[in-house]
Amino acid sequence: MKHQSVLIAVGCLTLAACGDGVGQTRVDMLVDRFDVPECLDTEFQRSQGESTEDGHRVLREYVADAECMNALESSLKSMDFEELRPRTFEAQRDGGWTETVVIGRWFDNTRTNIRWEEINP
Repeated sequence: MKHQSVLIAVGCLTLAACGDGVGQTRVDMLVDRFDVPECLDTEFQRSQGESTEDGHRVLREYVADAECMNALESSLKSMDFEELRPRTFEAQRDGGWTETVVIGRWFDNTRTNIRWEEINP
């Protein structure tokens, strides 16, 4: 049997560009998963999913303000995420599921890029 993968990508420049609910739903996922209401004004950038014989990978990317960035960092530290290097957090779950969150501060520390990846075998 041949190896086959499927790649799905969705992107928006702003929440308004996503139409009714698509971007906000993905922001709500971030807020709910990490219990960070400070991130409600976060801008959803894109989402990408890939399925292969080996499992499924989902990547979500956001741009957030300093308040969200600080709240997310604190939340990850209080959860079962390990800080692998500065602002890169990872958690290993049952069955080999992995969650990784990378917080990339902008040079002026007023904004940040958030990259949230889940890999589920």
